[in-house]
Amino acid sequence: MADLRQLLINKPNQPILLRIFLALALISSLIVSGTTSATAAPASPTITSASTITTGGTQSVRINFTRGDATTLTGLKYSTDGGVTYHECDVNGRCDWASANNYVQVEKLSSGTSSMSNGASIDLRLKACSGGSPNSSGTGLTDCSSESGLVAYTVGSPSITTTSTISNGQSNPTIDVTGTDFETPTSLSMFTISVGTTTLTASGVTFNSSTSLTFSFTGTAVAGTITIQAKTTSYNPDASYASNTLSVIVPALVPGAPTSVTADTGTASSFVVSWVAPTSDGGAAITDYGIQYSSNNGSTWETFTASASTALSRTVNGLVGNTNYIFRVTAKNSVGYGNYSSNSSQVTTSGLSVPETPTAISAGSATSSSLVVSWTAPSNNGGAAISDYWLQYSSNNGSTWETFTATASATASRTVTGLSASTAYVFRVAAKNSVGYGPFSDSSTSVSTSAASAPAPAPAPEVIPAPIINKVSKTKVCSRGGDQILIQGSYLANATITLDGKVVQGRGNSSNSVLVDLEESPAGEKILKLTTPSGSASTILTFKLVDRTAFKVFYIPYIYKGGEFNYTFEAFGENTYRVTGNFPAGLTLNELTGEVSGIPTEEGIFNFVIHADGVCGNDSDVIRLDIDKEIPNAKSFRIKFPNKKTNKIGAAPLFELKKFLKEIEKISPKQIEPVIFISGGAPEGEPEIDSEEAKARRDAICDVLLTQDILAQTIAGIFAGEPDVIEIFVYWPVPR
Repeated sequence: MADLRQLLINKPNQPILLRIFLALALISSLIVSGTTSATAAPASPTITSASTITTGGTQSVRINFTRGDATTLTGLKYSTDGGVTYHECDVNGRCDWASANNYVQVEKLSSGTSSMSNGASIDLRLKACSGGSPNSSGTGLTDCSSESGLVAYTVGSPSITTTSTISNGQSNPTIDVTGTDFETPTSLSMFTISVGTTTLTASGVTFNSSTSLTFSFTGTAVAGTITIQAKTTSYNPDASYASNTLSVIVPALVPGAPTSVTADTGTASSFVVSWVAPTSDGGAAITDYGIQYSSNNGSTWETFTASASTALSRTVNGLVGNTNYIFRVTAKNSVGYGNYSSNSSQVTTSGLSVPETPTAISAGSATSSSLVVSWTAPSNNGGAAISDYWLQYSSNNGSTWETFTATASATASRTVTGLSASTAYVFRVAAKNSVGYGPFSDSSTSVSTSAASAPAPAPAPEVIPAPIINKVSKTKVCSRGGDQILIQGSYLANATITLDGKVVQGRGNSSNSVLVDLEESPAGEKILKLTTPSGSASTILTFKLVDRTAFKVFYIPYIYKGGEFNYTFEAFGENTYRVTGNFPAGLTLNELTGEVSGIPTEEGIFNFVIHADGVCGNDSDVIRLDIDKEIPNAKSFRIKFPNKKTNKIGAAPLFELKKFLKEIEKISPKQIEPVIFISGGAPEGEPEIDSEEAKARRDAICDVLLTQDILAQTIAGIFAGEPDVIEIFVYWPVPR
């Protein structure tokens, strides 16, 4: 290589091609001399878990991993920012790794010299390297794998989780806890456990693996919450902080049934019902009680509606006088209502009386002539349902009263009309049942109607825009007269309608549509215009001189399932076509020509209506399309006679022959007679000569055909074959 350099330096006048050759040789020599054998990079490692460790006051993150393959590693690179920056392990105390370990312990962020601060979120990745050695600049390792998958981790507290549940009433339950790096042996003293109100006792903890523990409890669970927190000593090595606290909630049940239900202090329409709270609230506070009453000794029950309350008594009103009642009560918590109590003793309401007075009379929503008056119904209806209220008003603070007349109603409010503007009024109300009206209530607070309003200004004259035509039912019309079109649009009412300047008549003239009758007119284009005082709108109609629409005589050809069909329903005039009704599947209608074509996919009788919608009228006809069965494939059957000299068909062959003929009859289309070819074997050596035995046997088969009522064309013949065998061949000719 030194000689080549000298030639290039000392011989500047060498021919150019020789100098190029020498330069290429020198470059090739340099490349060959600098080549070294490369080491294959290992497969990527996989991060399995991470945990925070405190050693001698220094906090670090331990990253556990599995190797991608068996390649010998010279070091690992780590990243704490998802792969943006990497640093090498075993350098300057930033990252510790030994070749025998499947974990690295990181003390510094990969992006600098910052320590792992508690609560910091880091995104971990690793690379495994099989070449070079780590250095302080983080560039010494070579032949490194691609980066591992990303694992997000929060520095600090380790985490524990569970999917275990405990039901109310469960005996000696267990809780499975998942985490990382659990210490073994383990004990309850390594955990902070609270059983709350569950009445359970923590009895032990079982080490299943470094990632799984099972906690055992004794007793029968009631509603409450169990909490578990792992102390720092429950990890190997010890964690910097205790874990999170997990909770397992034992759900509550519905409350038990109340007891000692009684009813007293009765009136004609109410009783005060009292009870004793249930001995068990189900593990959740009681929030309400429900009361039901029965007037037929419990055959049916009515629910008393009231605001939620935890009071142990309630006045049940709305009852009927002189009636026997029993009561029952249920308690409710956050889970729901529990069982009903035992029934109370039977009690009887007193005799009927007029209702007590309504309360809380008020008035509002004032206008210049009305006020809305509302009140609260009496607490005691006298033992009979309230059917009406008597409402009075006074404009002199109760010196005199006026009765407001209205339709009877049990509604506890009424709009009082006919009042004077800017006037103060007071109101009073009496309730009515079947006995009569009760006493009037106290007067309401005085409320005034509003001042009379000024008369409304006269409305501005309505401005109606010019007509707009949005749609015309058809633009091709009949020159022969008697045609009509429907125009749809806006602002069409009372429009003058002209056709090329000549006024024509419209019917049903509304703002949105008008029907125009068209008289006989020469063929050609004409302008139809609608005009109002606000303007006009127009459209162009094409008058056509064509025949009036009428269907021509139909002759529908034979049609069968699976066979190609094509027929055109023709009509006089210029038309489009459509069908309604039971149109066969597989067929389609050409709307412009009336052609029906396709391959039917079902058999049977189909009734539908074909319509011709024409320029000069419309026509329709009912079509009955009888689609025959699908034409079967050819069938054959052979009969072997018992011996060569007989023409009698044996019992078994005769049964099979009749079965074959029944199948032929079943599958034959209604309108196609099958062709049955009956042939027998010729004498040996004489294929063109029929034998008497073969003829007699064919005749015997023909006799069987007659007894089976088979309508078919029958052909007899011979074939070269066994003389004691007759063959029946059936096919159906396809119509053309």
